[in-house]
Amino acid sequence: MPGEPRVSTSFARRRRPALVVILLTVGLAATVAWSATRTETACGVVTAIDGQAVTTVAGFTLRTTDGRTIAFAVDPGRLEAGSFPPGHLREHLALASPVCVTYRPGEQPAVALRLDDGP
Repeated sequence: MPGEPRVSTSFARRRRPALVVILLTVGLAATVAWSATRTETACGVVTAIDGQAVTTVAGFTLRTTDGRTIAFAVDPGRLEAGSFPPGHLREHLALASPVCVTYRPGEQPAVALRLDDGP
């Protein structure tokens, strides 16, 4: 309209790439934060245990109910409160009784965060 100041569209065009970069960065950060806190639970039978003493377990292998084999590392400092002690896995191995393991799927190797008696 005559008499009104004209807004430069070149200013808006220069700012658009910066806005796109900011939005992509925020989206990526949200995805990373979500995947870092997401957990899964696998249930099955223990088929092998790595550990030198009866009460020490460094890792174990689980055959899941759907037939997958997952190797887990055990770090007692990372096990949640209420989790059974890692040495109890030996009883599950001997009796072939099921166990459920909560872990973060993106970690390699998978680290057990919680150990529970299976269904």
